Amino acid sequence: MADLQNMARTFSKESEVVSAADTSGPQSTPDGGNTTVTSALAGALQAAGLTTKQFSEVVANHGTKLNGAYRQYRDAEESNVKLCQQLTSLMGK
Repeated sequence: MADLQNMARTFSKESEVVSAADTSGPQSTPDGGNTTVTSALAGALQAAGLTTKQFSEVVANHGTKLNGAYRQYRDAEESNVKLCQQLTSLMGK
């Protein structure tokens, strides 16, 4: 279970790293020498920025799901331990 929790933390951290590299915000577009090339470069940078943002959100979502799975398994394990303790206690009487 520790591996699952570590994976959730890793996904969360990596999402933050990717998000910090987001290029979809305001930026200067390189001058391509003419308006057609410059426009194409601007479009490519915008598309790359949107893709980076989407990827960051997907990674964060997977981290959230992994964390939820960890909590669910942890709770199930705690319930099993309590049940075993109760059964052991009843059998000892």
